[in-house]
Amino acid sequence: MAFDIPNWVAVIIELGIGITIAVVVYVLQARTAILTKELLSKISAMTHRMDSLLEQRRLDEQSKKNFECKRIIDHLEYIQKKEVELKEYLTDYISGDTTSEQLQYFVKQNFMPIAKYRIRGIEDATRQLGDKLSDNTL
Repeated sequence: MAFDIPNWVAVIIELGIGITIAVVVYVLQARTAILTKELLSKISAMTHRMDSLLEQRRLDEQSKKNFECKRIIDHLEYIQKKEVELKEYLTDYISGDTTSEQLQYFVKQNFMPIAKYRIRGIEDATRQLGDKLSDNTL
C-alpha cells in the first residue's frame, strides 16, 4: 500500500512553504531597504562634507590671493613713498640745500636697501600667487 498524503494536508504544507518564502523575501527586502537608506545617508553626508571641504579650500585660496595682492600693493605704495622722498631730496640737492655726501648717504642708507627689500617682497608675493594671477576674482 502506497503512502498517499491527502490533498488538504498537501495544500497546508504548500501554503506553509509559500508563507515562509514570502516572509523570508519580505525580511530580506526590508533589510535591503534599510541598508540602502543608510548607504544613501552616508553618501549624502560624505558629499556634503566634500562640498564643505572644497568650499573651505576655495575660501582659503581666495584669502591667500587677497593677502599676497595686498602685500604687493603695500610694497609698491612704500616704494612710491620713498620715491617721493628721493625726488624731494634730489630737488633739494639741485637747489643746493644738501651736499653730495648727504645725498649719497640718503640713497645708500635710506632708499636702496628699502627698495631692494621691497622688490624681493614683491617677487616673493608674485611667486606665491604663481599661475593664479589670471583669476579675475582677485
